[in-house]
Amino acid sequence: MKRIGLVVHPRRELDRALASVHAWAAAAGVAVVQVRMPGIDRVVADEGDAATCDVIVAMGGDGTTLAALHAGARVGKPVLGIACGSLGALTATSADHVDEALAAFAAGHWERRHLPAITVTAEGAGTFTAINDVVVLRNGASQITVSTWWASPATASSSRRRSAPARTRSPPAARSSRPGPMRSR
Repeated sequence: MKRIGLVVHPRRELDRALASVHAWAAAAGVAVVQVRMPGIDRVVADEGDAATCDVIVAMGGDGTTLAALHAGARVGKPVLGIACGSLGALTATSADHVDEALAAFAAGHWERRHLPAITVTAEGAGTFTAINDVVVLRNGASQITVSTWWASPATASSSRRRSAPARTRSPPAARSSRPGPMRSR
């Protein structure tokens, strides 16, 4: 491992976890950069590009981990979520175990964890990717049509309403070996 990219919570206490990452990286000869996220002004390291990192470390909670997952997904990089202040469903470890988690990652002792993801293309609005969850809200009296969701059996659902169509499909890597439309009741 040559480079760690950090994605940080904008306000949460991160001093202990940051000190652990920097100490581990210095001992291992690994560079640490910060992958800047829109709307996050907090600076904890020199800025770096997610594409040049071996792993992206999210320091915060589930929201921070989701932001890091989006950054990592764009460039095909794994994300290690560190819970700083609260337990998270998406984080892999706590701030007390940063050293062990980084050492395990560097040694190749980690597993890819698949999360539900969906790409939504709305006519006239563009394409968006949601990881783990999605909320579709209507604006005013307009309605939304969700034609088909392609996803693994454990994560798919869809609904139909009248109005402007929105096409949905999960990214190719998230599709099951037997993709198909699924509907909820």
